[in-house]
Amino acid sequence: MKYKGYSQDTIPKIPNNCIELINLIERKLGIDVTTKTRKIEYIYARKIYYKILSLETDMSITAMAKTLIQNHATVLHALKNFTHDYNYNSSFKNDFDRIYKIYEGEQEEEFTVEMLEAKLLQQKQVILELKETMDKMKADFDSRMLIIKQELKKARSNNIRPRNQQTKIYQAVEGISKLTY
Repeated sequence: MKYKGYSQDTIPKIPNNCIELINLIERKLGIDVTTKTRKIEYIYARKIYYKILSLETDMSITAMAKTLIQNHATVLHALKNFTHDYNYNSSFKNDFDRIYKIYEGEQEEEFTVEMLEAKLLQQKQVILELKETMDKMKADFDSRMLIIKQELKKARSNNIRPRNQQTKIYQAVEGISKLTY
């Protein structure tokens, strides 16, 4: 019998806690952790698997690698890069936190219709508050623009001209005044 390309006699015996964790990850993420692929979802699922094993068991890196028929260097690389993915990828962080809590024995929170309705109501309230803030900001902006327009109109009515135009007018006026006297 073959298992993922290996014959039955070469497959290592997998401890029960590893099988439970593999089943949990497959159930929650919908991904077969034992599949040999480089797709990012599978890599993240294996990282979650390795990290939980390193936190909760005293298995060696090599033993963890053998449970998924991998190399110990793969496990080391996954554990080394775990913190970066955890800090900068929110979906990975949420998946890890959710799976880790369930693995530790905490009950997963079931969403009920009432909870979803309450969350939707809360989101509607936040949207209304944001709309009110936007309306206040718009009114404040409009009043400031009106003041600026009035000041600009007042400045234009004072016939303020650039200096070079004023000198041309003064020169023209001097020429006219010499002629009239």
